[in-house]
Amino acid sequence: SNPEPPGEISARGKFGVWIHGAPGDTPISGEYTFQNADLGFNGGIGGTMDSKGKYSGVLKHVDITGDTQVPDFNVETGGRKFKLVTHYDAYVDATRGDTFLKRVDARFGRTNLTVAGSVAGAKGRKGKAALLDLATRQGRIEDILGLFVSSPRAPMSGAVSLKAKTEIPPGDEEFLRKVKFQAVFGIDDGSFTQPETQKNVNELSAGARGEKMDEAETVLTGLKGSVKLEGGVATFTDLSFGVPGATAHMHGTYN
Repeated sequence: SNPEPPGEISARGKFGVWIHGAPGDTPISGEYTFQNADLGFNGGIGGTMDSKGKYSGVLKHVDITGDTQVPDFNVETGGRKFKLVTHYDAYVDATRGDTFLKRVDARFGRTNLTVAGSVAGAKGRKGKAALLDLATRQGRIEDILGLFVSSPRAPMSGAVSLKAKTEIPPGDEEFLRKVKFQAVFGIDDGSFTQPETQKNVNELSAGARGEKMDEAETVLTGLKGSVKLEGGVATFTDLSFGVPGATAHMHGTYN
């Protein structure tokens, strides 16, 4: 029975011989299943994960490869649920309980993400912090925004590229206030799902071109820039917004 996240582990393999004086060098190998793991144990995210994989190495460096499935992954502040599947290569320092992700290929909706990083203890701090590098070249902005909004449709759709660094420190603070996030991103051929918002964009483009707006026209939007999230406030810099006939450069914050 695993304490965090709570769930049931079944493992089969070989352990030992125990290395006296250097227990971290004790060999271990086998395969495992991890079932009904509750990802919501610490708040912020939720879902029930099943995982299976193989492991080999020594206690201080156990190489693990496997797959996970979360049919109901969600971010607490959004509430919408996505099916999240991953394949991963990682290693664990079983003497400390620290995990280092060499590569994770994740998919939810129509978005593929690659992730690398660690979930490990930090000197002078209680608990474990997640440090993650994320990237997608052919993702969908509606999938990413959909994690954080409760409405049936995300406010925008379109292709997105993203390169980001994320830190999730330990502690009981609200998820969106403790998470730290820095990213550069670009959205191509974006459109807004709220009809009034899209109408305003269409009018802006038509006016910039000196034309009358075609009621049937949907103007596609380009959006790119960088963002830093800390303390629940997103700070945007080098943000550019483009429609046919006009380009705007902006910066500012969103709470």
